[in-house]
Amino acid sequence: ILRNWDFPDSKWRNLWRRALESGVFYTAAGDGGVSYVAREDAAAAAAGALLSRTSVCRRFDITGPEALSVTDIFSILEKLTGRTVSIEQVTTEEWKRRFAAAGGEPEWLANRLLVVPAHMQSERGGFFGGVSDAVAELTGSPPMRMIEYLPRLMSANSDYTPRK
Repeated sequence: ILRNWDFPDSKWRNLWRRALESGVFYTAAGDGGVSYVAREDAAAAAAGALLSRTSVCRRFDITGPEALSVTDIFSILEKLTGRTVSIEQVTTEEWKRRFAAAGGEPEWLANRLLVVPAHMQSERGGFFGGVSDAVAELTGSPPMRMIEYLPRLMSANSDYTPRK
């Protein structure tokens, strides 16, 4: 069983990039950390599990190498872009209100992102903060750190180009 932790891709496309544009990020996640895992690492771990003789009847938590808070993520993004973002901690109800008020979203995206407050509550509680060695065990290589992975996301999914 492979349990993939959180992928940063959708947060970059739908939340973090907007915060870089507006200069403010509203969150109800508190200081909870998330062990973001790169999709490539999750895919390599899945392939490794399929090829391994020792992975049968085992559970693997597929995580990144570090648990990062919202503050950590925006510190990395500031290093990469030179843009500063103010992080505003709000309640989940306030987050929902602000999201709905912003509007302009396709209905499918608005409906999907309304689950974000529940995810933020889990972040705040530390549910996504665990770090495992499963990627390294299944692939023979450590998982990518977000300082390495975010530039790839940025160049593939937006107009933002990381500073050299």
